[in-house]
Amino acid sequence: TDGQIDDLIGNAPRMLNEVNKIIAEQKAAGVPDEQMKGLFQKKTMLEAVTNNLEVINIVGKPVIKVLLNFVKKMI
Repeated sequence: TDGQIDDLIGNAPRMLNEVNKIIAEQKAAGVPDEQMKGLFQKKTMLEAVTNNLEVINIVGKPVIKVLLNFVKKMI
């Protein structure tokens, strides 16, 4: 799971570009915003990660990893 967290955080900018591309394609096809609610939620989450990569790498990742290890021990 440590590698998965690192991959997710490291790939956030690329994933954000992909989501933006999909949204643009959907808009061009005439899809209303209401039907793209899930895409907009993903975009918001990925923007938060991308805009805060430095903070996440310093503070967030270690906290997330500790929580995951705690959960693994509980299971």
